[in-house]
Amino acid sequence: MRPEVQRSPARWIPPPAGSTKIIDAALAKKFRSRAAADARDMAGQFLGASAVVSEGHMDPDTVEAIACKEDFALASDLVMRDFRLACDNVGVIRSVKEGIM
Repeated sequence: MRPEVQRSPARWIPPPAGSTKIIDAALAKKFRSRAAADARDMAGQFLGASAVVSEGHMDPDTVEAIACKEDFALASDLVMRDFRLACDNVGVIRSVKEGIM
């Protein structure tokens, strides 16, 4: 039996005034991986989204890196000048800051 995981309800944390927030999501399953990006304004209004589905096994860090790249592609597609990226993978964030990605 798996232990029950309790999570607090998600709440919107807006980006600074005048900017947009892009949130990524990554899911690695046995034979298919999904990476997605979702852009919202300060009020949480939907601005656009993008997703990539890959066949074959990938480790979670790789899928998270793909999701992060999708974030930047979405920002480019929506011609965003000032955006904040919400990513929960420290290794990917470090790579972006160091200019590796």
